[in-house]
Amino acid sequence: MSRLHLTNGLIGLLSVILGFISKAFYRYYAYHNKLSDLGLSDRATSLFYVLGFSQLMLIKSYRYP
Repeated sequence: MSRLHLTNGLIGLLSVILGFISKAFYRYYAYHNKLSDLGLSDRATSLFYVLGFSQLMLIKSYRYP
């Protein structure tokens, strides 16, 4: 496993974990305290998940696309 694959894996895993945290904790906190965060509590989860899974898909290199 190359250094680039390891970096992509760590970024992907961290992003997926941040997406879970933003969904589980921040969304509840923002709704409960009626924060005006311009929809960040709804969009942050999708942003982190898309970034994370995109990075995780870069780990395996295909010989024939």
